Amino acid sequence: MKQFERAQKEAAEREQELLKEKLKEQQQKLEMQERSMKENLAQLEEKMDREREDLLRQQDRLLEHKLKMQRELLRDGFKKKAKALTTQINKLKENIQRTRNKSIVAQVAASFALLTLFLVIKK
Repeated sequence: MKQFERAQKEAAEREQELLKEKLKEQQQKLEMQERSMKENLAQLEEKMDREREDLLRQQDRLLEHKLKMQRELLRDGFKKKAKALTTQINKLKENIQRTRNKSIVAQVAASFALLTLFLVIKK
């Protein structure tokens, strides 16, 4: 009878070890997924930042061009055309500001997404 009990105990211990190993493997897999997701998110953020910076440079060049055109129109006495250009310039300035604000919102959203992902993985 003792031999049977000992065999049962050893079998239970082996099963417990297998369960621990499986849990450890799952934990490692989750950690790898978390690292991968963080890396992907960081790459996405970098790409978004580069695209936003490119857009801001383009918008700034366009603004400078329109301001130059406006100065030339005023210099040449075309006040109505210069005034019409003022509306375009103001809209462009608003777009530039929105683009800059989107960067802040995107950073907050990305941080929130990462935090949510981290909390989901830890459950």
